[in-house]
Amino acid sequence: MEQDLFAKIAFSVAACALGVFILSLVAGFGTQNNYGYLSGTVKIGPFCPPGSANQTCTPANLYSSRDLVLTSENRFPLFVALQSDGRFSQRIEPGIYSLGLTNCTFPGCAVQFPKNLTITSGKIVVLNISISTDVS
Repeated sequence: MEQDLFAKIAFSVAACALGVFILSLVAGFGTQNNYGYLSGTVKIGPFCPPGSANQTCTPANLYSSRDLVLTSENRFPLFVALQSDGRFSQRIEPGIYSLGLTNCTFPGCAVQFPKNLTITSGKIVVLNISISTDVS
């Protein structure tokens, strides 16, 4: 009788522990402080002639065709997609990274990249990057 009670208690404890473990994986409980965050915007331009009110001279998919690339000695490259307006936000493992931008052939790219940045647990790094297309 005592063995049956002990077995039921042991099973209940194991089932609860498994449930908590699964919830923590699904919801990310307990992992929030193990990551930092990178957020901000990339702006590329100008594309329109000075004084032009016409904004159709900006190339389609200007931002969505590019990704930020974070590289580190100990990890594979991490690609962070840019939204259609140049905004980005990504949860990232803490570490020291070199930041670049894919398909960045504008004159201002050499000025802005590579950038070194440090991601710290529980902290947000905000980057607002402006890339000039002006050749003068």
